[in-house]
Amino acid sequence: MQALEVLVNGKRICVAATAPNKVLSGGLSWTNRQPDTWLFNVGGIVGDESGKHFSWDLPSLKTGDEVMFRLIETDSPDSPDNIYDPAFNRD
Repeated sequence: MQALEVLVNGKRICVAATAPNKVLSGGLSWTNRQPDTWLFNVGGIVGDESGKHFSWDLPSLKTGDEVMFRLIETDSPDSPDNIYDPAFNRD
């Protein structure tokens, strides 16, 4: 299956994978709030009516860190660290 291997400063952090009917994304964004903050995320959504979201825990970043996203094929991705199921969070 297609997967996203995430490395920070040469150390593998996770292998996040797709499967049929899922969306996977990874990215970096910066805010100038005090203190300046780099937001680093890898996650996705299940592509069905459940609306489940999933994500992997990632380290905080600092100036000088090198982040690499590598597209790979794998049969053994890492399980997500977090799964948000809106069905359990409805009022």
